[in-house]
Amino acid sequence: FFSGCFMANKNASENINVMVRVRPQNEEETKQGGKPCLHCLADGKTIECSDDYQKLTFKCTKVFPEHATQQDVYDHVAPPVIDSVTNGINAAVIAYGQTGSGKTHTMYKSEADNELGRGLVPRILDSLFRRVSNPMIEEAMYF
Repeated sequence: FFSGCFMANKNASENINVMVRVRPQNEEETKQGGKPCLHCLADGKTIECSDDYQKLTFKCTKVFPEHATQQDVYDHVAPPVIDSVTNGINAAVIAYGQTGSGKTHTMYKSEADNELGRGLVPRILDSLFRRVSNPMIEEAMYF
């Protein structure tokens, strides 16, 4: 999952944020003895991809480990998007990855069809509609 946002702050040092969300292994992968190949490092910005033959390291704006919740992802991705859009600046959140990597889970909903399982799209839309209906709301914050 990647996020890109053209920031409302013209002094921002970066206009595009690349964020990676690592999903936990599913039941079938665990049952077949699969081993995780992605490892989130403690700095929260580095991910290692390794197998028996090589190890690759990538730096990102933010890495969400397997235990990250929908709210965790929203709290880091949504504020600059909401701020940009409400200030008249285009913004985009783009999910990219192979089939089964967690794009739909992150963007729309998890198996838990409740408030906690809601993904980025419904949460961002709710926030935008709240902000447009009441311009005094300043719910977005930068982390």
